[in-house]
Amino acid sequence: MRNLIQMMADRKFRHFSPKSSLAALYMAAIILLVLAAALIGFGAGCDNSAGGDSTSSAAASSQAATTSSASPTARVIFHAASGDNVELKVEVALTSEEKAKGLMNRKQLDADSGMIFVWDNPVRSGFWMKDTYIPLSIAFISEDDIIVDIQEMQAHDLSVHVPSKPYIYAVEANKGWFAERGIKIGDRAEFLP
Repeated sequence: MRNLIQMMADRKFRHFSPKSSLAALYMAAIILLVLAAALIGFGAGCDNSAGGDSTSSAAASSQAATTSSASPTARVIFHAASGDNVELKVEVALTSEEKAKGLMNRKQLDADSGMIFVWDNPVRSGFWMKDTYIPLSIAFISEDDIIVDIQEMQAHDLSVHVPSKPYIYAVEANKGWFAERGIKIGDRAEFLP
């Protein structure tokens, strides 16, 4: 479970002072979230077999029709160049199984909900929409938290969507979500528990 705890500690909360009680509270929340996920298990999804340019499925849990499943959640705040800040509540996909399943077999997705796929190192893995009923938009985010690509994906489309640059996070939302909120390539993302 080094992934989420260490990556959040190393990258996402570096702007907090270690002396800050707020930073301690955030870190405690992250640790509890990851421990609970490890004990309970959770579902989400895209496959990164072989760690490189492999075909991956962009989809998630078949249990629920919305994002109200047992998967741990986090928040992604997108900071648009226009100055607008937009929040998306996301389920977290860390394991290969969670990434392979993604948002598969869902019939709907709440308006400001989605899924984040997390890797330890930059990848160029592609996403497809096999068994995915919801048309989606996907933002690929680099190690330095910058959106490097955004693509639109049609339901049940078997085309592989490969980003233009390596990424470490991929965030899926309802189709058009990023464009409707003015989020573009080059904008910054911030990750919160």
